[in-house]
Amino acid sequence: MAQAPNATPASASTETNVIDTLQSLTIAFALAMTVRSFVTEGFVIPTGSMAPTLAGAHFNYRSPETGYEYSIDFGPILESAMVNGGKLPPGQRNMVDPMISSVVPIGRLETSKINEEARMGDRVLVLKFLYAFSDPKRWDVVVFKNPTDPVGDTQNYIKRLVGLPNEQLLTLDGDIWTAPIGAPLKDFRIERKPEHVQRAVWQPVHDSDYVPIDVPGLTSRTRSAYSGQPWLGEHWDTTGRAYATETAEPTTLRWRLNVLPIDDRSGYNALRSIERLYPVSDVRISAGVEAADSANLSMSLDLDARSHTFRWAIKDGKATLSVFHREDGTMVAETSVPFVLPQTGSAADLEFWHVDQQLSLWLNGTRVASLDYDQWTPDDRVRFSFPGTDVESYKSSPVDRLPEPPQLSWSFAGSPVTLH
Repeated sequence: MAQAPNATPASASTETNVIDTLQSLTIAFALAMTVRSFVTEGFVIPTGSMAPTLAGAHFNYRSPETGYEYSIDFGPILESAMVNGGKLPPGQRNMVDPMISSVVPIGRLETSKINEEARMGDRVLVLKFLYAFSDPKRWDVVVFKNPTDPVGDTQNYIKRLVGLPNEQLLTLDGDIWTAPIGAPLKDFRIERKPEHVQRAVWQPVHDSDYVPIDVPGLTSRTRSAYSGQPWLGEHWDTTGRAYATETAEPTTLRWRLNVLPIDDRSGYNALRSIERLYPVSDVRISAGVEAADSANLSMSLDLDARSHTFRWAIKDGKATLSVFHREDGTMVAETSVPFVLPQTGSAADLEFWHVDQQLSLWLNGTRVASLDYDQWTPDDRVRFSFPGTDVESYKSSPVDRLPEPPQLSWSFAGSPVTLH
């Protein structure tokens, strides 16, 4: 059969397609390299130093007792494998449920099973040209080269930026303080994290949504008596996901530190041996507060820490935030704002924050009151956190001292209340 006049030979078509494909691949590769070099680049988080914001190699564990799920650092197993010539160490690892206890094992997992569940670290996409147009800001998450090994295996560091040029930096009792170069110690002032950063770094201590499904079975399996919820108070039922009292008489919930300490523990480090845990005073208490008679309800939440009482009080149409010295009752700072709880029959989502030497009260996700106490110098903070200690002795051995454990009490009056 004669070929049509305008038909293209098969060999020519194939040749053209190959050339087009090679050209497309070359252009795509060039664009990808350009983007990687100047615009964006992806990185895998190698370690858990940024947890819980960013996780390194980890596996997820769901507690069979409460259903609580959290990520656990896989690093200890990798480190054991390296020591063992690359082979996984045999045996089992104890698992804990942080909503029940950080030390009582609720079960064991085979190392091989953990290895099957393990996943790589979180991935981040870095915008590389950003700082050509704006200066780095404190609390940014940044990627930079290891100054001592810029081309080696540990060349990329992923950290949160804390220090800025031309300033001194002080880490004291878990907080960041700064001052200009050459300024004396008394001029250091605390640096506060913005809301989005603080919300990213809160670590859960307890959540009443996670209660044991089978308490007798839990006691039998762990061979340890279940201590109940950490909040406990006369006339209160705290056995379920919601806490409730049927009385309008004054009553108080108290946090039991022997059940769940308030410290820097993290479920992420469940496989690591931590020698000492540090009691923290930066806390967030959150609940949906539902009152049978919201117009008559009054409440007061007290945090006792660092030689002071930090108080959030709601009463008579206003919210009052205050700080006073526990020993002599001296008022350090106080502020009041108009505040009315939602009408009876609806819940108010309240949050009480104490962080970076600031108290704040939140209603339904909006900050409605705040109180800074900036008059404390680093020397004051040392004296209040470690009574009988001055800055010089603290500097000589900063890791040898622990502050007092924080105490929490939450009082109510005027109406039956349910806390979600």
